[in-house]
Formats: sequence, C-alpha cells, structure tokens
Amino acid sequence: MAAALPVGIFTSMSQALVPEVVRGLSHEPDRIPGVIFVSLAINLGFLMVFCAAIFGLQPFDAISEVVTVSWGRALGVPIWAAINSFALLALLTSFWSSALSAMGNVIEALGFKSETALSSRVVAFVITVAPSVALVFTQRFDFGDMISTAGAVGGVVLAVLPIPILLRARARNQRQPEFTCGVLFSVPFRVSIVLFYVGVLAYAAITML
Repeated sequence: MAAALPVGIFTSMSQALVPEVVRGLSHEPDRIPGVIFVSLAINLGFLMVFCAAIFGLQPFDAISEVVTVSWGRALGVPIWAAINSFALLALLTSFWSSALSAMGNVIEALGFKSETALSSRVVAFVITVAPSVALVFTQRFDFGDMISTAGAVGGVVLAVLPIPILLRARARNQRQPEFTCGVLFSVPFRVSIVLFYVGVLAYAAITML
C-alpha cells in the first residue's frame, strides 16, 4: 500500500491545471471553484473506470508494469497501437500542463518580476526539468520508478509550494477573494499536508536506493 502512494499522487496531478483554469476564467471568477471541483471529480471518475478496466480485462498475474503493453498482447496489434497512441498523447498533454504550472510556481517562488521574460522562463524551465533529465541519464531506474518519482516530486511541488505562495499573496493583496478554503487552510491542515507529501517523497527516495 505504501509503495503505491507516489503513483497515487501522480494520478492526482490534474490539480496542476488549476492556474490555467483561473487564467481562463479570470473574467468570471465566481465560476472558478465550481469548475475546479467538477473537473477533479471528472478526473477521479475517469481514473476509477481506467483502474476497473485494468483488472477487468485481464487476470491479475497477466498485467504488466505498463498496462497498455499487456492489453496489446491480449487484444491484438490494432488495439495496442490505438491504446499506446492515446497513452502517449495523454502523457504529453498532462506533463505539458504540469510543467507549465511548475514553471509558474518556480517563477513566483523565486520572486521574478515577469513571468513572460525569457530569462525568467529559462531559469524556471531548467529548475523544472533538471531532476527528470538527471534521472534519465543515470539509466538506473525503470518506468515504474520514474512514475513513482514523478508522483512524489510532483506532489511536493503541487501541494507544498502553493502554501507559501498563497500566504504571501494574501499578505500583499487586500482584495477580498471570491473563494476561501476556510478550515482546510488552517495551520494543522497545512502542517499535515507538508508532512504527508514530504514523507512520501522521502519514502520514494529510500525505496529507490
């Protein structure tokens, strides 16, 4: 169960799209919370259907580490090509949005004055992709390890980094926000979030040694 935590966090990285949702609905800020909740619910439903399909189409001992590979073996080449093409596009789009969100968080955390300045984006881009590139060049980890690492690191970035960013934004901005988290942003919850995600990251690092 503990070993699945980093992968589980990886599947919840759809929250990386929250900044893009906020930008897209900046003209209708009252709709933002509802859209975010509905989007996360749709994502959860899709993941549940996908997991049910994984265990419903094949026996447990026939499922490979990359499930689309075992589906291809069982269902034939055309299905294999279709499923893996979909998986490739899904990975590209999800990582694209996650990387953009991470870059924005890095730019905000480092206090750069402009998010659109080339120098700011280059520095943030290097910081964002450097861990992944370093892991690839070590050639010590398989696909499962990479997803586990991405989930653990992504969880820390997406769950922990926004806390100081939000605190600083509230301290500087006197405008009444359209939505507040209430008790979910209280000190005990913030501490719990940090301890949980940092703990998962530490666990993933220890298991890979």
